Amino acid sequence: MKKLNVILFTLAFCFGSNIQAQDVQNVKNDLILVGWARTPDIIFKNEMLKDYDRDISISFQTDSNGKVTQAKVSKSSGLDDLDNLALRAVLKSRLKMSNEQGIKVYQPISSVQKFDFKASRDPKFAIKPMIDVKNSDLDGESRSLNIYLEANESGKLTKAKITKSSGLSKLDDYVLNQFKETASFQPLIINGKLLPIKMTKEYYFPFNTADDEDCGC
Repeated sequence: MKKLNVILFTLAFCFGSNIQAQDVQNVKNDLILVGWARTPDIIFKNEMLKDYDRDISISFQTDSNGKVTQAKVSKSSGLDDLDNLALRAVLKSRLKMSNEQGIKVYQPISSVQKFDFKASRDPKFAIKPMIDVKNSDLDGESRSLNIYLEANESGKLTKAKITKSSGLSKLDDYVLNQFKETASFQPLIINGKLLPIKMTKEYYFPFNTADDEDCGC
């Protein structure tokens, strides 16, 4: 039986720890529609990427039922552990094939699955302000606020602004001043380059009707 050669579309995965190869958009080749019946799922920790975006290509073959029977790394991420995660995911996967009328087709396939991994751009605090808010500070109800922050490449805070008010100017000013006085970030290095930092930090202060203890925010 002649083997069908197809190329599955590349997916871009951003900042996640659980990614899937495409399982919605099918590939059309010689009137045969090819897609994933069991997608190659990959669960990984951002630390595995070592602050670099990575991409991997896995070449594989299936039997006529769509089960992957052979697979190899055709383009490495540069990290053996990550390559092996992708390789194992593809080996556990299965393709589905049908014609334009939706009738199942039994055909061995040779193909390539590409994976893109994006290192997290989420900044980390070097010094995170301690926000100590009590029930008595909330004026009888739960409060929330958002504060927008910018820092330079070295992690030094350059801008802080309340973008969503709690409804209490005293509380807003307290949080804002805590950040201006103490906050700093670890340098954000992605693909070997220092990046400026921009983020919005959200706070929620629940009002406890039972007592006047700290909000624990």
